[in-house]
Amino acid sequence: MSRGAESNWRVGQLVIDPLIRSRHWALAGLVLVIDGLVLGQAGLSVLMLTVWLLVCPLLAIFWLVRREQARSARWALVPLPYALALALVALTLWGNNQLALSRTTTVVAALDAYHAARGVYPRHLSELCSEFLPSVPRAKFTLTGHAFIYVPTDESALLGFNSMPPFGRRLYDLRTRAWTSID
Repeated sequence: MSRGAESNWRVGQLVIDPLIRSRHWALAGLVLVIDGLVLGQAGLSVLMLTVWLLVCPLLAIFWLVRREQARSARWALVPLPYALALALVALTLWGNNQLALSRTTTVVAALDAYHAARGVYPRHLSELCSEFLPSVPRAKFTLTGHAFIYVPTDESALLGFNSMPPFGRRLYDLRTRAWTSID
């Protein structure tokens, strides 16, 4: 790519308007932050990519019919930042779920130690603090859906996290030592 005299980007004969280029990259970056770090899900990314994959071919055809090939080709590149944002959100979700699995191991060890010492599982994870854990860790690095799900029962307990909020909960059964997924 080389820069043109009018500060447009050129790819061969194709001139890419800097306003379209920067606006879509900025919006895709915002989608990445909201979807990957705040919400911890991929819904917004999938929606944005789907919309642009449906809209851009129509706009490209419209400009081709009007015999404006440069404008038509420009619209073909618009979904690129949204596809990249979706890929990065998916990578963020995968990393957060791996972090939650790792932290689950730490909390399960503390729950087992509590059960061995007292014969029952705690009613709340906060009861593990000071003696068995310095503090209850966050399951994931997101602003929402980051807390562990803890459900004590008479003979056991379930510990889990939201792998894909608002659904997709993964639970570890301390009695059977097996993972289950609900939702």
